[in-house]
Amino acid sequence: TAFLMAGRIGASHAGDVSTLRTSGQSDLLKTLGIRATFWTFIPAAIACLVAGPILTFTMVISIVRSVHEYAATETSETGELLWADTWEAITEHNFRGGKYYHHGWDTWPLFIMLYRSVGFHLLIVIIAEICGSGVTTMESRQVPRLITLAVVCCSLAIIAADWGFAQLLVDALLGVKLE
Repeated sequence: TAFLMAGRIGASHAGDVSTLRTSGQSDLLKTLGIRATFWTFIPAAIACLVAGPILTFTMVISIVRSVHEYAATETSETGELLWADTWEAITEHNFRGGKYYHHGWDTWPLFIMLYRSVGFHLLIVIIAEICGSGVTTMESRQVPRLITLAVVCCSLAIIAADWGFAQLLVDALLGVKLE
């Protein structure tokens, strides 16, 4: 999912920033006393901080719903399974010492998904901003190259960040640092 977001958000944001530069709008903003970074980066970062948790919660709800419906068709003759049964199974595994029992709030699956989602979104916007505004003078024919550069850099950064998040999780679960 993060790679899809890197392609979609990274390309869109890098295109917006580089088009702002090539069309001279960044010079206009500078004349008005507004930094172009504040005009592009701040709204995108706020959108990531809002959209990341919303997308994560939506995904969790859809997964729980899918598991519930699958369990209902597999476990009962009538195809009925109460939501209480589904919730009981989820809490048994996550909270009461089941197979996937968490060791603290920092290893709770929903929290892990939230910080990874927000981290990946912010990383994509920061890299797209840097790639889109990195060249001081550019022509409009360079915009597609900068968009491609932003998507590739975002994808590589997501791989590195995913490794970093895995390090945090392993350290929190086992107290072991990977090398």
